[in-house]
Amino acid sequence: MRRFAPPRTPFAPWLAVLAVTAVLAVLACADVGVAQAGAARDEAAAKPAAKPTLFQLRPTGTFADLPETSFALTDLLGGGVGKPKGFYVLLEALEKVKGKDACLLVDLSDPQLGLNLPQVRELERAFGEIKARGVKTVAWLGGSSSLHYQLACLCDRIMMADMGLLDLKAPSLEVMFMKDLLDLVGVRASVVRCGDFKGAVEPYVRSRMSEHLREHYRAMLASFNQDLVERIASARKIEPGQVRKLQATRLFGAKAAKAAGLIDDVTRWEDAASAFDAV
Repeated sequence: MRRFAPPRTPFAPWLAVLAVTAVLAVLACADVGVAQAGAARDEAAAKPAAKPTLFQLRPTGTFADLPETSFALTDLLGGGVGKPKGFYVLLEALEKVKGKDACLLVDLSDPQLGLNLPQVRELERAFGEIKARGVKTVAWLGGSSSLHYQLACLCDRIMMADMGLLDLKAPSLEVMFMKDLLDLVGVRASVVRCGDFKGAVEPYVRSRMSEHLREHYRAMLASFNQDLVERIASARKIEPGQVRKLQATRLFGAKAAKAAGLIDDVTRWEDAASAFDAV
């Protein structure tokens, strides 16, 4: 039986060489791709991280729900304190505070800042929404009243100027009685009062406060102070009884306020933005 061997071709060695060359080329390309990817990672790591968006808010003066209709005779007699600003404009500005890793720095250094209790409650809701959007919030205090401090407690962190002073007093009320003065000039007020807690006219018809009006004001001030104490206790993780003791002390320098747990840092305004690293 004859065997038939496959014909030998002169191209077989060249085909083998080409195959080996192709494999080497693919491996070389893979090495280059890995090297380029590694270089890209090194370059990305070398680049400084992008800074977060920093919002700054400095509320000044008094705020009114409807500033165009606001008028107080006492402001006119006292020389005026400037036209009040729109409170809802402030809320609209806060709605724009958003963005990944954004930060809000609130400058509460204006001594003439004026907000009523319902407005503080509305700001509490607005700051809750800001925090829910992932925004870090820091407050900076100078010379501060209870109002300034309540607003600061809406933020994640509180800073105070090294020369700052916190006046943590409980709400109070002063009433001027003018009946004796009116008697001197011959003026007599004629009013009809029905029921308790109708004491708005007492300054014109009495020389001193009636007992039932005094009790009404005490209950009202106790309600106001309870709201203040609960807001501070919740924000600073302090027992309400301890907050009341701090109110009895009332005045705190920056270092004393930090020791009492009322603030987090003592710093200058120029260094305030760096506090976001610690939030």
